Amino acid sequence: MKNYLGEKEMIMSKTEYSLYSQHSWAMVWIERYGSIDGDHHKAWLVDQLARILNGTEVIVRKAEWDNGDFEIRFSLKEPTQRYWDWVAEMKDGEDGAETYSYDFGIAP
Repeated sequence: MKNYLGEKEMIMSKTEYSLYSQHSWAMVWIERYGSIDGDHHKAWLVDQLARILNGTEVIVRKAEWDNGDFEIRFSLKEPTQRYWDWVAEMKDGEDGAETYSYDFGIAP
């Protein structure tokens, strides 16, 4: 039986991921989550891509078990102001700032 030891954030500059561009990170998200069924999950993926492409930073964590197994996990930091400005622009229309809705989706 293997015991979960927890996870810790990796220092990005000390990983191979330090060279990833926004495009590369977007492709990672598509590869990991693009095949998950459900419109609400697809909406979440689109929102995650919008966050990445609007400058939201990626967090890389390493989860470890006592038998030596590990898993690299990715998540996003708080969204940038550029992202929130983009969301506001998507919602803006002929009837004002809330003309359209924006679907943040549901994480898988």
